[in-house]
Amino acid sequence: MKRTILASMICFSFAINGYNQSVSHPLKSINVDCSVIDKDVELMTTFRVAFIPLETNKDCLIRRIEKVVSYGDRFVVWDKSQKAIFVFRRDGGFVKKISAVSHPGPGEFTYCYDVDATGNQVYVLSYQTLLVYDMNLKYLKTIKIGKAYEKFLINDGWAYLYNNDQTPIDHEKVAAVNLSTADKTYPLLFEHRELGTFNLVEPFNFSY
Repeated sequence: MKRTILASMICFSFAINGYNQSVSHPLKSINVDCSVIDKDVELMTTFRVAFIPLETNKDCLIRRIEKVVSYGDRFVVWDKSQKAIFVFRRDGGFVKKISAVSHPGPGEFTYCYDVDATGNQVYVLSYQTLLVYDMNLKYLKTIKIGKAYEKFLINDGWAYLYNNDQTPIDHEKVAAVNLSTADKTYPLLFEHRELGTFNLVEPFNFSY
């Protein structure tokens, strides 16, 4: 019996109820013979570890990192404690910071639920909207979505969203939204409560 492991740095492909999500990032195929249990599988060649000192000044002090997204020559850092999003260059240089405000206007938010970055754009999930910025955190547009979600990822023009707050008649856990026609959502996974009151899907970090 043989299985194939697909792995890349912070990048995995997964399936939901038979729905295979394609991941645009390059993947390396590692063939594993599961009948041979005494053979080691070398994974270190698949990953790259580096330490990058970030610029430190009064404008970019980080209190607690909730999530880091790497894209192109940028790092996007979400500090949930400060309700702030930072962008740093690959060399660690500080680019810009945006923070939550009490009375949001265009391109602003009162609370950030999750962040992602792809296609030279940063996406911020805030209640029933996706705020879109460029990689320097310049505001571009707002995408309205049908309901509130807690986690998401962007891939190939789609947003895949996780919802943990269902009503008694809405047990949707995961849905897909086409970013060009965000008025419609496509449910991908539901919670079956007849099996108990447990959440059958919990995101470890709903990301690549």
